[in-house]
Amino acid sequence: EDLKKTYSLDTMDGLRLELEDGSWLGMRASNTSPKISVIIEAREEDNYKKLQEIAENALKKQDITLKD
Repeated sequence: EDLKKTYSLDTMDGLRLELEDGSWLGMRASNTSPKISVIIEAREEDNYKKLQEIAENALKKQDITLKD
């Protein structure tokens, strides 16, 4: 999926993907440790799940698995 064609996308400092209703996904690599922060804010559970799936798929492409 080409995220730039489907969603509002900002890659200034990591990645911020925003849905039309203001729900968003932020992903950023740490500068000091081997960690990636993933933040999701959503007004509806369906949008939360959509953003979570996008994050998981993007990380799986890099062989990274999310931990709770």
